Amino acid sequence: MKKYTFYVICSLILFFPAASVYTQEGFTGPQAGFVGPSAANNSGQFYQHTTVVQAMTLPNNSRIVLTGNLVNSPRRNYYTFRDASGETIIEIEQKYWGGISVGPNDRVQIYAKLERKRDGRIEIEAAIIRRI
Repeated sequence: MKKYTFYVICSLILFFPAASVYTQEGFTGPQAGFVGPSAANNSGQFYQHTTVVQAMTLPNNSRIVLTGNLVNSPRRNYYTFRDASGETIIEIEQKYWGGISVGPNDRVQIYAKLERKRDGRIEIEAAIIRRI
């Protein structure tokens, strides 16, 4: 019994200092302080910076980044996006706004997924929107 108690106490003494290193506030690991979006999404696919015109030529399920302005909202959750090359409609669900408000004069960066439908239509669904 004394050996068992000794081993338990030694294990606790060795474990807790090591565990506290990983749970301390102010950890300064390789990504400490990074607050921007990642270039890769959770599935490991990378976002590609593109224009509206270039996006129309990309394959299905492309991850894209568009930079420009949201000029109006033709219906709920759908917005007309404009950049120097042209316009397109982007779907932005309420949960992806992240608490920001933008107007037609605000420049935004939109991380989105491009989907090609069987009938040839293209849908762009936003995942992240940032005012820049």
